[in-house]
Amino acid sequence: MRMEEASTADQESLWITRYSSPERFTYYQSARTMPCHHLQTSKKIAIILFSIFGPLLNLFIAHVGCVVYPDVDAPVASIHSDTISQFKEHENKLAVFDYDGTLAPFVDDPEDAIPSEALSEALAELNDDPTAHPAIISGRDQPFLDKHFAKYRNFYLSAEYGAARREPGGQWVQAEGLKLDWKPLVISLMKQEHDKYQGPLHELLRIEPKITGVVLHYRKLNNHAEGSKELAKSLKYDARKKRITILDPFFEELKAMNTAGKLGSNELKVENDNLAIEVRMGQVLSKGMVVKELLKSNPRTRMAVCFGDSNADEDMIKTLKSSGLPVVATFHVKNNKYLETKAMHKMETPQQAVDLLRAFYDMEPKKIELKKEN
Repeated sequence: MRMEEASTADQESLWITRYSSPERFTYYQSARTMPCHHLQTSKKIAIILFSIFGPLLNLFIAHVGCVVYPDVDAPVASIHSDTISQFKEHENKLAVFDYDGTLAPFVDDPEDAIPSEALSEALAELNDDPTAHPAIISGRDQPFLDKHFAKYRNFYLSAEYGAARREPGGQWVQAEGLKLDWKPLVISLMKQEHDKYQGPLHELLRIEPKITGVVLHYRKLNNHAEGSKELAKSLKYDARKKRITILDPFFEELKAMNTAGKLGSNELKVENDNLAIEVRMGQVLSKGMVVKELLKSNPRTRMAVCFGDSNADEDMIKTLKSSGLPVVATFHVKNNKYLETKAMHKMETPQQAVDLLRAFYDMEPKKIELKKEN
């Protein structure tokens, strides 16, 4: 059975149980194809019309075909019991994970995103599973991954989108032939933008030079804007996007320069994601390419699970979707933001991703509490 079919059947069984009868469940079931009543237009138009007229329709029309949401979230292990069963049954499976925003919540200082006990316990089980080929494919640099995940000797580790990798039981290997002479210009441009913010605001922005990229982090600045109406106004905080937009013109400028070939390389990708503006070698390094290499080196793979939260992780999801594997289950962690995704399943937070990973090994859910450095 294809994963999509199993997932649908499992969720229907779950919600019929929750709503006590098939009749009440039709609210949820019909909503899969008809957002509200007899609207046959596109999804976007239907959503807009329903948001405007839905409350009035509630007064005059029976609710057959309308979306009904549960009052409480169902346990992750119940919703994804099909995936759990498949994971336990298959003897050759690939388990691919992003880290930040997927297995760990975002924090002001990226160095504080230390793996939680809940996650570490699950990774230890995965590391000891002879039927699994686990991999952490991250945009993080090699020192961070080595510090926190080197002890899992059966894990494949990939840093900076594939710029450095460590095979299970092996040593770190750097990608060769990378042209990095474009970095000084990008660092200079980011410093100029950084210097526009003086006083306390200057300390809330951080430039991170990586081996194959440069990042301007503005999470701290964004979080301060969320706590101050005055600062939110001056930094152009967008409540819908849940982020400041004052740096958007700089991002667009970098994109335009890259398109015009003015950043010093034709191999770059410019992204504004997860409250960070990043310029990286996205044309020659990507998470999708890493997944292709993993599939090539493990030709007996029959199942793959993949967890991610960002645009960069979509490359992994798309690669697995077109891989032809008998069973693929892909998960997108939303983190209170909207991102168009090709993932089969959506999760709200890293907590749910860790809960599911623990459920693969019959471990009870455990709250994520980031560890503190000694």
